[in-house]
Amino acid sequence: MAGRQFQGGHFRFASIWAYILVPIGLSLQYVVVFHPQLLPYDKMWFIGTALKFLASYHMLFAVIFVLALLIHLVEGCYAWYLSASMQMSASDQIKWTLQTLLLGIFSLYLLLKEKKLSKGK
Repeated sequence: MAGRQFQGGHFRFASIWAYILVPIGLSLQYVVVFHPQLLPYDKMWFIGTALKFLASYHMLFAVIFVLALLIHLVEGCYAWYLSASMQMSASDQIKWTLQTLLLGIFSLYLLLKEKKLSKGK
């Protein structure tokens, strides 16, 4: 692809809130699906009530969890492809891919924004 050659340093960290909320959400979802007995629902305030309700729909929540993981995997692969097509350094490609695998759309949005900025130059 003919375009701007990136020399490195084009990786952008996602919001701290994304780094906090997405892993906590995926972890809670994992626990509710595979180890629901480990959560002290009564001591978790309204979140415990919501999680207990979701745990009662175990199969649906398990499907949602698997879909979320698959979506993160596809987004990570796309982030790798996109950063490679933008001719970013190998280091930046790895960073974008790993961040997108963990955070999903919160990271992919930043990468797409970076691509749009690079096209404008």
